[in-house]
Amino acid sequence: MRQNATTPQFHKLLMRMMPECYSSMGEAKLIAAVISQAWADAADKQSARVFFTDPLSSLEFYCERVGLNAQQIREVFEKHNGAYKQHMQAEAA
Repeated sequence: MRQNATTPQFHKLLMRMMPECYSSMGEAKLIAAVISQAWADAADKQSARVFFTDPLSSLEFYCERVGLNAQQIREVFEKHNGAYKQHMQAEAA
């Protein structure tokens, strides 16, 4: 059984995954906060789940700005956010 990551845990992971040259920039901190808020919102909002699961979502844009790999972020979402299973059940229905 996989353990779900909390929003603060996910935010900390994002900041660690971010290249050092970006992590101290205000824009990078804002983008990490936006992505972390989507993580928190995924439990209740379909749009937040789509943000992580749709390859054409704006996640790509945000990740490119701060040196993150969007696919890697998606994989973390799939493995460690309980909302992913809920999203996949809704997609199958």
